[in-house]
Amino acid sequence: MTLPPDLLAYHARLAALRRDLRGATVLHAPGTPLIGANAAYVESDEGLLRARLWFAGQGVPAVFADTRALTGARTVLDASVGTYAPQAAPGSVRVEQTSRLHLRAAADLLARVWDAPDWADPLAAHLSRTLEGARDFTLLLAYDAGEPCGALLLLREGAHVWGVTHAPALPALLNAAADLNGGTVRTTLTPEHPLTLSDVTRVTYSHADTPASQEPT
Repeated sequence: MTLPPDLLAYHARLAALRRDLRGATVLHAPGTPLIGANAAYVESDEGLLRARLWFAGQGVPAVFADTRALTGARTVLDASVGTYAPQAAPGSVRVEQTSRLHLRAAADLLARVWDAPDWADPLAAHLSRTLEGARDFTLLLAYDAGEPCGALLLLREGAHVWGVTHAPALPALLNAAADLNGGTVRTTLTPEHPLTLSDVTRVTYSHADTPASQEPT
């Protein structure tokens, strides 16, 4: 099974660098905790090796997105990528469509949810640069009892980057994103958020050591 094209297209918008290799596409967003924008999207075994060599040449961790678990690699994230339609959102979560002036607040929340609070400042700066001038970008923030509890980045390719402090915030955010997107939205879900998706592809992000071998012919 091939990787969903919207997944690569979305994360490429957030990457500082894109390198198209034969059989793989490498994205790089140095100094950020964005897994999807710091990964190689693998299309073949030869592409996997070329991507591993690219990572080795840059001296950065090698992370791969594939529809299979890679032999000898450590799984970083198991995800379901698919199409989300509005669903029940229990609780009292309120979602606001905000401007890019709130990116710092969103980065603070995302970094905290991802257990990387020290990355909040570089993440905010990176998102401000990569999304500057993006007319299709919408930032959604969720609140419960006045306290921020979730953030989601909506682009025309979908809503694959989000973070929530408690589960009810996610359907509320995705419902708002789907409404803004014409009724449905493409997104990535993790196992702890078993919401319903259609047209689902299982995607595994894995970390592997980089080899010291020759590029395939």
